[in-house]
Amino acid sequence: MNSIINKSNLLIALLMLCCINAVASEANKLYIPDVMAYRGKTMSLPVYMNNTSEITAVQFTVVTPFQFNIETASTKLSDRKVDHEVMIREISDCNYKVMIFSPQNAMIQGVSGQLLSLNMSIPSTVVEDETYSLILKDVILSAKDGTNVVTEYSTGAISIAKSPDLTV
Repeated sequence: MNSIINKSNLLIALLMLCCINAVASEANKLYIPDVMAYRGKTMSLPVYMNNTSEITAVQFTVVTPFQFNIETASTKLSDRKVDHEVMIREISDCNYKVMIFSPQNAMIQGVSGQLLSLNMSIPSTVVEDETYSLILKDVILSAKDGTNVVTEYSTGAISIAKSPDLTV
């Protein structure tokens, strides 16, 4: 009898460990990689998401360096969208709130890859060979029930490339 109880307790303990491991293995990351740009030009700033959870909406704030402007009207969602829409607002100097949502609460397709591109104008006054930091904050990756399932987020930097010398 004790043998049956011990085996049952062992089985219950193993099942509990499996459930804990399944919950702990969720990985939902939003990130902007390091990119290169030229001064006085417009660049495409990619935003990526890797997710193991089903995500229906995304919200974050990106803080840009002084005089780096995100062109809010020209943002493009990737093919991970279903019926998703994107809204971007400059909420204060150099702070842009980005919201991606589905009117039907549809899941964002796929588990990894580019989510959207933000067009950013680079001022002509920046210094070549310098690196400028971006900041991601207030990140929300929303599950269908509205819970925030983000586990990680990170931001790269913008390196300003030297323009080629075309003099002959």
